[in-house]
Amino acid sequence: MRNFLRVLRLSFNYRSRIIVALIASILVAITWTGNISIAYPVLQVLTNKKNMHMWVDDQIKDYETRANDPAKLERIEALREQQKQMNAPGAVDVDNVGRRTAKELSELEKDLGRLNEKLSQHRWLKGNVIRHLPTDAFF
Repeated sequence: MRNFLRVLRLSFNYRSRIIVALIASILVAITWTGNISIAYPVLQVLTNKKNMHMWVDDQIKDYETRANDPAKLERIEALREQQKQMNAPGAVDVDNVGRRTAKELSELEKDLGRLNEKLSQHRWLKGNVIRHLPTDAFF
């Protein structure tokens, strides 16, 4: 422990350099994450032997299927009905049931909103970017 405190005292003189190094490492981590997220679709295309057009179409189809899942939509409607019925007089354990219902409904709606947002992003990508890319798969 004494050696650690001694190192801290000695490194205090270099605190500005340490702060700059920490900021630089955070920036490197951010750009590395951005690099991976940009390269992911290209790697998917290369490994699955598809072109970017096919990849975007597959993504759109996947998000449409997940966003229009009948079981999920029926569950959302059932939870909304349950919330309406809780306001009726004579409802039992309104607080606990209401909290659980609201939590589940908000999670389902948040998931549905995220899926619809991704769907609109991929549709925009197909209409504005993909049409300018080559139709071959870069092989």
